[in-house]
Amino acid sequence: MSFRKILVLSLVFASTWCVSAFADYDDGYQWATINQPKDFSDCAKMFGTSEEEDGCNDYVQEMLFGDRKTYGPNNCDEGCNGYEAGYRWAEENGIADEYACESKNPSFVEGCQQFARDRS
Repeated sequence: MSFRKILVLSLVFASTWCVSAFADYDDGYQWATINQPKDFSDCAKMFGTSEEEDGCNDYVQEMLFGDRKTYGPNNCDEGCNGYEAGYRWAEENGIADEYACESKNPSFVEGCQQFARDRS
């Protein structure tokens, strides 16, 4: 197989994977929009650890925490919603290891990791 064919196939595979990953995230967000989960545990029960759960968690984060900015470094004005949601999610799930914190949202991960550090 020529280099050009391998390159084209690789690009097709990569673009298909990227679209699929975002579709999974969107599926979780859409599910949450319809089913109105009350907290992050509802997302975890429905999807486990997955892209869908990330979408669902982001919806819950928006609904539960809105524009409140009570957590975060230097009482930040932007990105604190994710930080607070990550902190609370870690608290609800008893996260003790900051390496257990995963999300597409960096501020969510920071909040989760901060809870793990606070706990140790």
